[in-house]
Amino acid sequence: MYLSNSSEIRKADQAMIQDFGFPGLLLMETAGRKGAEWILSHCSELKSIFILAGPGNNGGDGLVIARYLQQAGRKVEILLSHDPQNYQGDALANWKALQGLDIPVHQWPCALPAKMRKRPEGCLVVDALLGTGITDKLRGPVAEMIEAVAPLRINTFAIDLPSGLSADTGERFNTPLKAEATLTFQCPKICHYVTPAADDCGAVYVLDIGILPKVMAGLGIRRFLLDEALCCQFYQKRPEAGHKGTFGHAALVGGSKAYAGAIALSGMAALQSGAGLSSVFTTESARCAVYQGRPELMVRSFGTAETEWLTAAALPALTEFLKGKSSLAVGPGLGNEPETCNFLQGLLQAWNRPLVIDADALNILSSEPELWRYVPQGSILTPHPGEMARLLPGRDVHNRRIECAEFLAELKQVIVVLKGKGTIVAFPDGKTYVNSSGNSGMATGGAGDVLTGMLTGLLAQGYTPEQSATMGVYLHGRAGDFAAAFSKEGVTASLISERIGAAIGVIERRVNNEK
Repeated sequence: MYLSNSSEIRKADQAMIQDFGFPGLLLMETAGRKGAEWILSHCSELKSIFILAGPGNNGGDGLVIARYLQQAGRKVEILLSHDPQNYQGDALANWKALQGLDIPVHQWPCALPAKMRKRPEGCLVVDALLGTGITDKLRGPVAEMIEAVAPLRINTFAIDLPSGLSADTGERFNTPLKAEATLTFQCPKICHYVTPAADDCGAVYVLDIGILPKVMAGLGIRRFLLDEALCCQFYQKRPEAGHKGTFGHAALVGGSKAYAGAIALSGMAALQSGAGLSSVFTTESARCAVYQGRPELMVRSFGTAETEWLTAAALPALTEFLKGKSSLAVGPGLGNEPETCNFLQGLLQAWNRPLVIDADALNILSSEPELWRYVPQGSILTPHPGEMARLLPGRDVHNRRIECAEFLAELKQVIVVLKGKGTIVAFPDGKTYVNSSGNSGMATGGAGDVLTGMLTGLLAQGYTPEQSATMGVYLHGRAGDFAAAFSKEGVTASLISERIGAAIGVIERRVNNEK
């Protein structure tokens, strides 16, 4: 599914109007009608609905919604942010269409309606103040209305997006009215799934207003929602006569005396993602901890029980270890010592295929940028926001997540998996996916190590780096959703890993049923 920005969806509207003779007024009518129908079908107990309408097309959509809700017998009141005498185009036409209808209208500045101030049960605010076109902080009547309504804490639905968010970046220009649900048109926008804006959108529902598929296809959109349907396109059915060698041998390098659990989680997740074999290369001091409770893993260790981290002295043993391996990941629990930097350089020189780079290996790259020349193109990097900020010092990773991921992917010709709510998968060719699975329970230590193992396990089975990155991210979130079935607070990394098979099973069953 497409994720559009404001320019792309505006071009879609223009193409429908100019190339296909589809009146803009009809697009607005369809959007408002579909929005009203959704509200009526999902909110049968509503008693009072307050439409906050701005001066542009978003406000026009709100006026259409008000008309249909009133015709359906709902009690509706409209709060206008601007003088309707200044309306233009389709919004003006819909303002005129309201004349003669028994809908109370209040123009800002005004006292909020008494019913709104009392916040009765069954009260709803519809935010139709501003749509996708804003590019800066809100001022004037719209900002004042939001500031006045926000303390009332009335359930709010947003039309297209909560006013005050950037449709293009996921940035929050103002603190908007936090929406329980957002009704958007034709396709979701970037802000619906990219934080921090996504935190204000609630559940996102896409309403088809009739823009032709060939119009959408002709826009050149390069950002997409990562969902189950995409994974089904990539899924490779396992041959019934396959054996462990058929499904590849994943190699995972990391761990240290102080941090053995990370690489153990990665190693198990590689197996639970379908790899036939999973081997870990770590320090002797971490070996027993990696083995503990994980007899399926094969472990090759270096040094003595006192060896704290991997050093360049381990490279001969590592070179031998890598022979015959189908995929490689490095980083979980590795450590960030000077000796470890030398070890990472040797590993990158010994492996000339795309690999997964995570955790401490990313921190080494940020502190030793000369090592980038050894990173194979097409490798998968999996930073969390803190690691991303170290890789791109001076950039606003918090507010510009998608831009930062795309910048690094193109700059270094790698696949960037920027973790967090709505994990972003950016490819060096400019294509980007934003994940739709996962939940806040996955904000737990070791969850990222599980993802690293999953990516490595998929690579081992013969999935391309692009397929591994997209499938791995979605399935990781889906496994987290299964793990949180009873409680988000009870989710652990091990529990996520144990649910990987359930997540893959959903894809497998859907693929088999569609055939």
